[in-house]
Amino acid sequence: MKDGQINLATVREFTGQVPSNGELTIQIKSADLSASTTFSFQLSLNGSGWDIAQENGTDITDTLVANEDKIKSFSVVPNILFKIKFDGVTTGIVTY
Repeated sequence: MKDGQINLATVREFTGQVPSNGELTIQIKSADLSASTTFSFQLSLNGSGWDIAQENGTDITDTLVANEDKIKSFSVVPNILFKIKFDGVTTGIVTY
């Protein structure tokens, strides 16, 4: 389990590695978002080429709203690199 936070004014993503069982759950929240912000779940084999993951042919994206916990679970190839990337120019501290 990895906990942390990012300041969207300067950092728009956080990264990690899918556990060896291939199951990943993330929880994100921000109490001070300047506005709702969309985010995507992205995967990479080498850490330099990233693409938005898909489920049944649809990109995995969602929207984070201030003061709302967002919990997402994924089944992914074990040990692959992932990142959560926030779109736009919103500001606020996101905890994960």
